[in-house]
Amino acid sequence: MLVEELLRSPERGSMAPPDVDPFRQSNALQEAQLLEARVEARTSTVGLLFELRMAMHFTEGNAAVLIARGAREFNWSAETRLTGKTAWNVVGSEPLIVNKTFALELDFLCRAWLR
Repeated sequence: MLVEELLRSPERGSMAPPDVDPFRQSNALQEAQLLEARVEARTSTVGLLFELRMAMHFTEGNAAVLIARGAREFNWSAETRLTGKTAWNVVGSEPLIVNKTFALELDFLCRAWLR
């Protein structure tokens, strides 16, 4: 299955439920690595592809796609990197309710933030 198919699929289908829920639990994504972020403006969908082999709280599987539908804002801030590609190590993840709106903040090793 391609990431684009997951972004457009209305249901999770036969995919297994997560070990922990990053939308509800603090630091659920700790030590996971963010490999890719996709924003689909037409459908207000954000998809994040994670490598889970080093993640502290996931024991099943080695990759995950976290999909947020109805997204109104996506912010990324990072230092300039000299490498062509970088796997961003998550050091903290925090689900928040701000002004009746859900937000997920991710902090990364090497000064990067996703809010």
